[in-house]
Amino acid sequence: MIAAARWLSATKLRSSFSYRISSLRKRLNQLWQTSTTDAPEGRALLRSLGAPSRPLHLLMDRAYEDNETRQLALDLGFIPIVPPLSTRIEPWEYDREMYKRRNQVKRLFRRLKGFRRIFSRFEKLDVIFIGFISFALIADGLRLC
Repeated sequence: MIAAARWLSATKLRSSFSYRISSLRKRLNQLWQTSTTDAPEGRALLRSLGAPSRPLHLLMDRAYEDNETRQLALDLGFIPIVPPLSTRIEPWEYDREMYKRRNQVKRLFRRLKGFRRIFSRFEKLDVIFIGFISFALIADGLRLC
């Protein structure tokens, strides 16, 4: 009798667990099917920045190389620096040396994350936060000298 009760409760537990896993799997599939790239958010950010006073280079990742994002950058007065995908029928020219500098920007942000105070945002006031970012940039610059 006790063994049967244990088997029954284990079976219920397994079926409940299996149901939860399958519902989670269904939800993840829905999210994956409806997920988009970061390009719409990037375009919204570009629109919020507005047009620069002079032409500026805009270093972009390959995720943003679609026609709509490039055209928006051109319309706003930016010079988009992004390599075309190899599958493009009509690839465009871009400044390869400038694109290589993108790596320097990524490394700078990685080094800034080493300052836990910036990464965790301990300061409540924006002025103090910006002051500590300035301090971190100066310390990083001195370390590179």
